[in-house]
Amino acid sequence: MVPLDVRVGGQMEAVFGRIGKKWGALDFVVHSIAFSPKEALQGHVVDVSRQGFLTTMDVSCWTFIRMAHLAEPLMHKGGTLFMMTYYGSQMVVKNYNIMGVAKGRAGERGALRRNVQSYVNTFTAVLGAVLSLYFLALAIRKIESRGLAS
Repeated sequence: MVPLDVRVGGQMEAVFGRIGKKWGALDFVVHSIAFSPKEALQGHVVDVSRQGFLTTMDVSCWTFIRMAHLAEPLMHKGGTLFMMTYYGSQMVVKNYNIMGVAKGRAGERGALRRNVQSYVNTFTAVLGAVLSLYFLALAIRKIESRGLAS
């Protein structure tokens, strides 16, 4: 067991560092983390304080992005980033309040879901650029090998 409080700087890095040292690789990550200060869960969603909102988003959403960042170098053969949510992210559940916004659907899509989509889109764009450069390099090599380059 490795302690992990995502609100304490350096602990997440220590966990992934230990994984890297012990196993050297990672196939998947399960993000099942959510937190909101008690006062942010009381009243109406529009009553949440700025600090309550920021704490909720930091722990419940940003930690997924940080985990993805730390896991990516360990996923040598690709991998899966799996996130958990709760029924309250899809339907109105009494006292779930700001957590529904953070973990599920706010309007059409919630913050965590948008984070994941953005990460996937960025990864896909980078992969596309890398593949384009790779195929360009292959084409240049083929041209050079035929003596067609000046």
